[in-house]
Amino acid sequence: MTPPPPPLARPSLDTFRPLMSCRCLTKFELRWDYQLYIREGDIEELAMSWPFLEVLLLNCDPIPEPDPPVLSPVALVPFAKYCHRLRELSLYIDGRRVPPEPPAAIQPFRVLEKLSLGSSPIGEVDPMALFLSQLCSIRLRDHRGRALADAYGIALDHAGVPDHIRGEMSDWWNRWTTVGKVLPLAVKARQDEKSRMAAVISEVDRRNRFRLEELENELRELREKMELGP
Repeated sequence: MTPPPPPLARPSLDTFRPLMSCRCLTKFELRWDYQLYIREGDIEELAMSWPFLEVLLLNCDPIPEPDPPVLSPVALVPFAKYCHRLRELSLYIDGRRVPPEPPAAIQPFRVLEKLSLGSSPIGEVDPMALFLSQLCSIRLRDHRGRALADAYGIALDHAGVPDHIRGEMSDWWNRWTTVGKVLPLAVKARQDEKSRMAAVISEVDRRNRFRLEELENELRELREKMELGP
């Protein structure tokens, strides 16, 4: 049993810098025992560097530690913004830190089919499902957390992870499973609402154009009358 390494001794954005010049990279996978030292501000630089990325598996199953994950759900947003070909994404986040308001000008993933959040902790189901519904589409076929398998349990024994955290992990997995069931309904409801709003805006525009034409006709008739005089 060994203590987890300090943050500065872990893989970080500097670890990836030699690869970040490979803008045509389409797949990248990294597994490590503990969570990486990648901060939320690093994610945008990483996503911008790999615009052709199709698969990114970024250590979503580290051994749990007393300190919470560094990344929040907002870390998903840059990948949706810059990696338009991304089909599969796995990440380790703190699902208990769902932002109360969505980031400005949030863009959904275009072709994402699989989202794996591994052993990420999660709080309430509804806020997470609503947040993900802004990013995901009906294309998403697979969404999951990590079940506490026997082999993984042995690793937790060796790492000295206490029993109460293991109990929380089982609860997190159940909540992620519920998110996976709720998410398609939330995505469809959001899409239906967008369609309704688009229809309302279109109808308002049509009526405004019709009224504008009426006013222009009235103004033209008034000018003609003034030109003709009494």
